[in-house]
Amino acid sequence: MKSHLPVWTPQSACVTQAAMTKEPSSPPDKPAKSPRVQQREARLKAALKANMAKRKAQGRARDEAATDDNDNDKD
Repeated sequence: MKSHLPVWTPQSACVTQAAMTKEPSSPPDKPAKSPRVQQREARLKAALKANMAKRKAQGRARDEAATDDNDNDKD
């Protein structure tokens, strides 16, 4: 006895009807940032850049000090 249920294969009408036919929509555009928000972001970016430079300098100074201490211990 045969079953009368639809067969889900790529050739069946059930699958081809369910295929996507539209292009995926692009995400919605973000609203423009206010000048106040832009100024704040620029200020934070500058502060972060200065902080990173300071931390790098501290790290270099520590490495140099550790290297100098190791050289003095060997003498």
